[in-house]
Parts: sequence; C-alpha cells; structure tokens
Amino acid sequence: LFSIPAVQTHIAKNATDRINEKYGTEIHLERVGLKWNGDVLVKGALIRDHKNDTMIYVRELATSVYSVKKVLDSDLDLGDISLEGARFYLTKYEGDTSDNLTIFSRKFASNNSQGNTNFLLASDDVLITDGRFMYINEQLNDPFVLDYQNLTTEWEDFVINNQTVDAHITSLSFDAIKGYQIRTLDGIFHYDPDLISLNDFSLTTDDSSLEGDITLDTSDGALDDF
Repeated sequence: LFSIPAVQTHIAKNATDRINEKYGTEIHLERVGLKWNGDVLVKGALIRDHKNDTMIYVRELATSVYSVKKVLDSDLDLGDISLEGARFYLTKYEGDTSDNLTIFSRKFASNNSQGNTNFLLASDDVLITDGRFMYINEQLNDPFVLDYQNLTTEWEDFVINNQTVDAHITSLSFDAIKGYQIRTLDGIFHYDPDLISLNDFSLTTDDSSLEGDITLDTSDGALDDF
C-alpha cells in the first residue's frame, strides 16, 4: 500500500499540513514517492515566506528518513540529501527588520509549546545541483544584491538547530550575474542571527585564490546596509 505514489503523497501532505498548522508555515509538496529501500523522492517542494512569495523551491529532492515520528515532530534526522533545481530567494522586504528566512525560522522557536523541544534538521551530506541563490533587499536603491546561478555545492555534517546553521562546505561553485565566478570553495561554515563565519576556507576563482578565516558580526543590524 505504501508503495503507491498517491498514498505516499497523501501521507506527506498530512505531515506538511500538520507542520503548517502547528507553526504557521507554508510548506507544500507536489508529489512524493517512496522506494523499496526507504529513499524518499519528492518533486516540487515549495516553501513560501510570510509575504506568500516563494522562498525555497526544489524541483526534485531525494533523501532517506530514519524516523517518521521525528518528521511529524519537525525533528528531521535525514540521511544524504540531493537537491536538483533548487531555488533560494533570501529577501528583506520594505518595512521589515529581518529577512524572510530569519522570520521563517523564528516561527519554529516561538511556537514551540515545550521548552525542551527544538526544530532540528540534520543531514550527513547535502548535494545541490543546478541551483540558484538570490539575495534581494527592497530597502536598498539597488535591491538585487546577489544572484548566483549554475550553483553546485556539497555540504557535510549539515545541521539546522532553530536559527543556527552549521556545516562543512566541501565544494561550491557558481556564476554571479554581476560578472564574477567562484570555481571551488572549502570551509567550515556557521550562521546564527548574530554571527556568520567561514573558517579554514580555501577559495578559487578564474583569476585568483584565497585562504583564511572570515567572521561577520551581524548583531544589532550590522549588515542592514549590506
């Protein structure tokens, strides 16, 4: 019964409906398939932000889910994740003090009914191909800050714990619409609302290479004009 795609999609819809109702989010899946070995294939994964605009869209996602209970509790302990045709639109709207991803992640922290319950998403390995990342800040004269196309990247030990993101970026390449390219990047990445860091990194472009550590203080609106 569970091998029937319509049944799998119905179960996934019930799970996302439960998450959306609990946290006030907009997460939708077009189609879900479950392989005999437990791998989950999702086509058309969509996350909308608080303005009902697309924040994340993935054409095809493949992963393994170890615990159905954890999924239903918004505690996703995943195996390897493969994302094909991923689109991520990080947007700071006119009149907002935070970007849409920060506002989205706060829903999980603010709506937790149990003090010891966190939103946790973890993966041993994340692979993204044919990706695109855009950062749009409507509060700037030129709102299109970043636009990375042809993005391919692989992250190990990827963890989202409420508003904190940690991972080892083992590879990253993209073409920026403003004319520069990143051909390879390796480093230890950390993000939280007050700090972004990339340690022990090695970066190469078409014309140069760079190694070192980068730390950005993002507390108290330090990057509002970024």
